[in-house]
Formats: sequence, C-alpha cells, structure tokens
Amino acid sequence: LGKAREIRTRYGTPQVLFVGRLIYYKGVKYLIEAMKTIDAQLVIVGEGELESELKQLAGDLDLTDKVHFIGSVVDEDLAAHYHACDLLALPSIASSEAFGFVQLEAHACGRPVVSTNLPTGVPYANLHGRTGLIVPPEDSIALAVAINKLLGDELLRKRLGQQGKDRVSSEFQREYMAKVLLETYDEVLTGRT
Repeated sequence: LGKAREIRTRYGTPQVLFVGRLIYYKGVKYLIEAMKTIDAQLVIVGEGELESELKQLAGDLDLTDKVHFIGSVVDEDLAAHYHACDLLALPSIASSEAFGFVQLEAHACGRPVVSTNLPTGVPYANLHGRTGLIVPPEDSIALAVAINKLLGDELLRKRLGQQGKDRVSSEFQREYMAKVLLETYDEVLTGRT
C-alpha cells in the first residue's frame, strides 16, 4: 500500500484510472473530453498508436494538468495503481472490446468501474448498480455524470467496490472460470449452443 500512497501523492486525488492500449476502440478520447467537467486526476496506463493524438486532445482542452499519460507499467506497479485510484473507467466504443478484463482487476482491488454498454461481455463483467455504473458508448457527458456520481458519493463508491471484490472472489475464481470454459467447450462440441 506504500506504493499506492506514493501514486496518489504523485498524481493527486481523487484519481480516475484507465488501463489499456491507446487504440480506437478503447474510446479514451471520450474519457479525456469527460475530464473537462470532472474535478479529479486521470491516470492513463498504456501505450498505443493514438497516444500522440490523445495527448494533443488533452492539450487542446487545456487538461494537461490533470490528464497523466504514464505509459506501460510492470504488473506489481499496476496493482498499486488499482489500489491508488478511486475508480476505473473503461470507455470502450466498439465490440472489439470483448470483455474488458481490467474491470475484474479493478474489482479485485475493491474499486468500482464506469464502463460502456456494449453488446459484449463488458456489461457482464461490470454489473450496473452492483459493481459499478454503465453508460452509453461514445458519450463523454454520460461518462462525466457517472464518474462524478461515484466521486461525489463515497458510500456508493465503497459499496460498489466491495461488491465487485466479493463477486470476483465468488464468481471469477480459477476453478469457476475453468468450469465455465469447459462447459462452454462441451456445448460447442456437442452443438448445444
């Protein structure tokens, strides 16, 4: 937790975290646009082809003082970033985002998630009103409203974070995931899908 404290001190609080590649379907531009009306720091972990474009957007919106691009981090530092943040944002905009595993990583650290309503596993990983909040894709205003709601309500934020942690512990353990995967393979192989 010392590393998490150090991250909170370095980037400021409250802190919104994004973890992922900086590519089109991640929707990071909508998250940066949302930061115009969010009184918090955004820490962006990841690299990708849109990095310079996104940095330019943050500059154009005069947000360079609260949008921090930190590149890739090693796994042990990534865990510290999850513990340092107040919530994770996953603003994906396309079905290329099949599940959003980072949501479960954030939940495992007791952090709620704001993600988008895609026709994929993303809303399954983050249950609206139970482990976080879900907003429409490509909607920076809805993102801002949801993030501000969580930042402004510590009890809600902690409750959703704890429920996410409990859910990861009960539903996403290795044994459970292996069982679900084997059942899925069995259904596919026997034509019961």
